[in-house]
Amino acid sequence: MSKRLFTSIQMRLLESNPNVVHVSEKAIAYKPEFKLQAVQSYKSGCTPMQIFLEGGFDVSIIGADKPKKCLERWRRSYGTYGKEGLLMDRRGKCRQALF
Repeated sequence: MSKRLFTSIQMRLLESNPNVVHVSEKAIAYKPEFKLQAVQSYKSGCTPMQIFLEGGFDVSIIGADKPKKCLERWRRSYGTYGKEGLLMDRRGKCRQALF
């Protein structure tokens, strides 16, 4: 999680984006469909920045490093859990060790 804190105006702007579920001062929750589409677009050759700009995000608000970091995380989840890894909320779930 970044050290960037969103103002109430920035939070309202971000929440008006159709690819966002919720925004807090510290974090953005993206729609699962956007995550899946982003990973697929990345595989097709789009850059993380292109994906987020086409998704309607203002990188001056979210930070220029956010697209790359999100795509890295989503690609890792997609590689481990497949499509379901992006469509389901896995936070707080007990993860089994792969032995």
